[in-house]
Amino acid sequence: MKKALYIIIPLLFIASTAIGAALYITTPSKKFSPFEAGTDKLIVYNGMTIDSQVLIIDNDMLYLPYSFVVQYIEDDVFIDREYGLISVFFDAELYTTDADEDLYIFEDNEYIRFLYLSDIFPLEIIDAGQFVMIFDDRKSYDYVNVLEQGYIRHEDSIKSPYMELMQADDTLFLISEKGDWYEVLSFNGNIGYIQKKELSQTKIWEAVYIETLRTDLSLFGRDSFGWQMMYSIPDDPESLDIHDGIDVISPTWISLVNKTGQITHRISSEYTNRLKQAGILVMPCVTNAFDDPGMTSDFLNDPNARKTFINSLLELCDEYGFDGINIDFENIRFDNKNHLTQFIRELSYYFGQKELFLTVCTGVTGGSFNYSLVYDHKKIGQFADYVMVMSYDELPYTGREYGPVASMIWQERKLLELIELVPPEKVYMGIPLYTRVWNMNNEDSYSSIPISFIRQEEIIEENETGVFDIDERNGQKTFGYYKNETDYLMYIEDEFIMEQRWALIKRLGLAGGAYWAVNYVRADYFSNLRP
Repeated sequence: MKKALYIIIPLLFIASTAIGAALYITTPSKKFSPFEAGTDKLIVYNGMTIDSQVLIIDNDMLYLPYSFVVQYIEDDVFIDREYGLISVFFDAELYTTDADEDLYIFEDNEYIRFLYLSDIFPLEIIDAGQFVMIFDDRKSYDYVNVLEQGYIRHEDSIKSPYMELMQADDTLFLISEKGDWYEVLSFNGNIGYIQKKELSQTKIWEAVYIETLRTDLSLFGRDSFGWQMMYSIPDDPESLDIHDGIDVISPTWISLVNKTGQITHRISSEYTNRLKQAGILVMPCVTNAFDDPGMTSDFLNDPNARKTFINSLLELCDEYGFDGINIDFENIRFDNKNHLTQFIRELSYYFGQKELFLTVCTGVTGGSFNYSLVYDHKKIGQFADYVMVMSYDELPYTGREYGPVASMIWQERKLLELIELVPPEKVYMGIPLYTRVWNMNNEDSYSSIPISFIRQEEIIEENETGVFDIDERNGQKTFGYYKNETDYLMYIEDEFIMEQRWALIKRLGLAGGAYWAVNYVRADYFSNLRP
């Protein structure tokens, strides 16, 4: 990694090309050159002019601004300054390199060496004075040819001084149209106007490089995903329920232990085999330490720890025959957002090589920093086979508001926001198999506890004088009861609300529903809910 210790006036000297340097003609009598002294260079990318950018030259090597690279060339470029690494995900390959010669830091801005980029991407570059022209064979662009001869002029008038004389078949890039004139860009870096009559019809330079995209694995037809809470190795795996109607089970078996990427697991091979014999896919849930964002931060920021962690996961998948994994990392510092995305990017590559599913839990859009905004939903949607959005816990457990775990109005709004970022066919909607009981005695601060569907049934049976009602704010059924000098309000999760949730899934074209958690219902619960 190189760091600038002084201000650099960026001048570009690249080996001459067949295009040659800018040419000025002596006739007619007036000419105009727009190239005055300046410290920036204008980047022209596939004939499109980009805002002027400071470019870096060091030992005759050209470095492009990172901001330009991620906006125009490839947005899957990750820079790790602390460890001196550049990582690029392109053409279904993950390129990670020591950034010693390829990364330049100038005024705290990052620059990437062009030769490094051109080794990965189909790029060519031409020096045109104060212009740098970059051509990307992955993309098409418009151009015209000069018919016989024509002048590029400073303004759209034949009285305007000319900048360059163009010969027959010379190529120009179109910028804009103005009456009988085109604003054009020449290979010599001149931007000006030329009469339409001197040009051919617009032509399209077709992209000649087709990128190999990541191939998502498909769970088509398996629309019911269920997490199973298992925080210890079961004494009797044969006693564990097999839930008819669930296609994919994700037991909470694997956890990150420390910042170096070590894991602990509670895997039951006997239960895994029972599930697979029943035709159920097994994708263990992999968690961080929810209560230790500092440790998670140290882990995410260490590429060696991430690699150790990923290798361990792959070994477990191979040993136990898992179909993939479900990543459930929560309570992550917002400043770790880019490193979290890089972690998912790396998982995507290595699990994709093994044809193992990668599913990732995210919070809803627009929530808190550590539980929602830290997820780059669009990027995660690109790298994961499926996104499991945790569309529940609409309200805090205490506060001035009370309500259901996830009202239909809120859930639909959040899903509509999400599918603007992630294709709906890659989204599983989180479905709560629990509800909340609210203590209604203190209107200044209501408090609630989560209870399972099984406990919900028991509370109704235990409180014969309780009253059913409808919360008109969200249309959900409630059950109010009085006990131990306290008024309680419980939101009812029944077949009606479950039918509404599945109707929303179908209407939005989502991949399916993800239940948290199957332990909260009886073994036969899903048999009658099969959508």
